Amino acid sequence: MLTSAIIRKLFGESMDGAPPAPMVVSTDMLPERERFDAWRETFALRLARVDVTTPDRARFRAAIGMRPLERLSLITIAVGPVGLLRTKELVRDGNDDVSLVICTSGTAEARFNDHSVTVGCGDATLVAHNYVGGITTNVPTGSLSFCLPRALWRELLGRGDLPLLRPIARHNSALRLLSGYVGAVAANDGLLTPAAAGLIDRHMCELLAHLFDPNADVARGEHFGGIRAARLQAILDRIDRNLANPDLSAATIGAMFGLSERYVHHLLAPTGMTFSQLVRQKRLERARRMLEDRSLPARRIVDIAYAVGFSDLSHFNHSFRKHFGRTPSDVRRGG
Repeated sequence: MLTSAIIRKLFGESMDGAPPAPMVVSTDMLPERERFDAWRETFALRLARVDVTTPDRARFRAAIGMRPLERLSLITIAVGPVGLLRTKELVRDGNDDVSLVICTSGTAEARFNDHSVTVGCGDATLVAHNYVGGITTNVPTGSLSFCLPRALWRELLGRGDLPLLRPIARHNSALRLLSGYVGAVAANDGLLTPAAAGLIDRHMCELLAHLFDPNADVARGEHFGGIRAARLQAILDRIDRNLANPDLSAATIGAMFGLSERYVHHLLAPTGMTFSQLVRQKRLERARRMLEDRSLPARRIVDIAYAVGFSDLSHFNHSFRKHFGRTPSDVRRGG
């Protein structure tokens, strides 16, 4: 399994010392006839330090994305039916890093030293690299995972002990908070400044501590703003999913997370907008995208207004022109 040190060696450092841009290593880069063997020999065994098995070599596909941060490394994986195994020989490399694996699609089984857990979509498990075993899946599966040096694990929780396998169910509120934040970071494929990479790294460390031991000093202190940032991201995502609801309010969004209306306003304060201003802006921007998208079936402007949560057409037209300086009809005509 990839260590933070290997990832940095593979990627190198940028000229200004910033973490390098994320990279995807895919079997699509390899000749089809040699795809599985080349992937196994060059990437899996030599770099990731895992062996690979698959029921159908001819149809084998895999893509691994890596983003090194300051101390953590974020890894995205999309594979077909596959086994990723740490054998006795590979475990001798001395790698004692820790990985938190979050399943984002499909299902997988993690088995180490005759202990096993099944991880479904949204679930997670903690895995130590210095045990014999691995993760297998019988269906196409995606995951997000962190690679943590053992020293960082001790720093976050104040101890070095680690269970062989530690499954975490998808309904765990701290896991959902972490997953939402990590998903947003993984979706951003741009370069990060050293300051941004460091801040994201500290946010994730705080969220990890909150997940595994809410009483740990790092989690209780909330010095880095990671929990706050993750809650803000979760609220923004939930707003996006509920824009069509004309009755959307800070109170209804807060109730979805067990937060007060006042705290929702408090989280949104750094955006410089009130809840209603933010929702209106998001609705207008979504309406503009719908008007500009020629691939969508033609819809009446009034239907688009209702679809993004406006209940009055004249109010929609006025707000749209004030925000963009053009009418919805202008945008539709490409004016």
